[in-house]
Amino acid sequence: MAVFVNGVIFDGVDTSDADCWHLDAYVARGGYQALRRIVESKMARKTLLPK
Repeated sequence: MAVFVNGVIFDGVDTSDADCWHLDAYVARGGYQALRRIVESKMARKTLLPK
């Protein structure tokens, strides 16, 4: 279920759970996956940042 809060759409957030906004809940929903891939693959800075 998507939730609209202050101009941002949050998908997959179960607002009936009081802990849904905690970091552990965010990570359990797949949060930070892109950052984890970048760090684990040791991408070069110039690959990540445009000139």
